[in-house]
Amino acid sequence: SAANVYQIVTVDGATKYVAWGSGNLTVPAGISQMTTVVPDESGDFNWQAVAPGQIIALTDIPLLWR
Repeated sequence: SAANVYQIVTVDGATKYVAWGSGNLTVPAGISQMTTVVPDESGDFNWQAVAPGQIIALTDIPLLWR
């Protein structure tokens, strides 16, 4: 698998991840939501609930996890 994963820590201390590629990735501890970095037709981001330990299949569209 070829996963690209970047951890981002915001100025207020929040940890987020951006991930894309091939294969599967396990949702890290402290993460409860994900969305694609590409908004829908309305320009909105559709956040979905995820749980730490959940397995997510990666694609070429990056996912933002928070």
